[in-house]
Parts: sequence; C-alpha cells; structure tokens
Amino acid sequence: MEAINNSNWHDSAIYTMTALVICLENSFWRDSQNFQTAFKESWNFYIHSDARKRVEQELSAAMPVEFQIALRAWRGRPNLTEGQKKEFSEIVCRNLLPRPDTQLSV
Repeated sequence: MEAINNSNWHDSAIYTMTALVICLENSFWRDSQNFQTAFKESWNFYIHSDARKRVEQELSAAMPVEFQIALRAWRGRPNLTEGQKKEFSEIVCRNLLPRPDTQLSV
C-alpha cells in the first residue's frame, strides 16, 4: 500500500487536527469503495494545496502559541475557549477542499 505523503508537515496538534477534519470531510465525496484510499487522496491533495497554506496562516494568527505544539506534548494543555472553538470551526469551513467532481484550483 502506498504511504500518505507527509513531506514538509508541521508537527503541531492544531495543524494536524485541522487537516484531519478537512480531509475527512473531503474523503466522503470521493468516488471510492475504500475509505483508506479516499482519505489518502484527500490528504495528498490537501498537503499540496493553497488551502493548507491558508489554514496554517490563519491558525498561526488565531490560536495561542500553546496550541501550536507537537502532538506528543498535547496532553495536559488547556481546552480551547468557546471563541477559539468558533474560530477553529470557521477556519475549517473557509478552507474545505473542493469536491472531487468540481476540482477547481485551491
């Protein structure tokens, strides 16, 4: 099985969670009988997209630095505030990938 491309990836919990949410949403629209294949296609598309760059810029501006930490250091960190959760949700919604049948440039 071909691996997911993680080149040039930030080891940050908030970036990773955002990427997972965006790629999960996009994978549901893919014409595949195999979730793993659909998710891998979405992930590889996201990694090389302008959406990824926008997400990273928006998260860097909106989230406190304590949330821009390595995944392995996430335990014990405070929860996002309601305002931060709303901003996180808005960042995700603004940067959803196009559905595969309408693959416009991102």
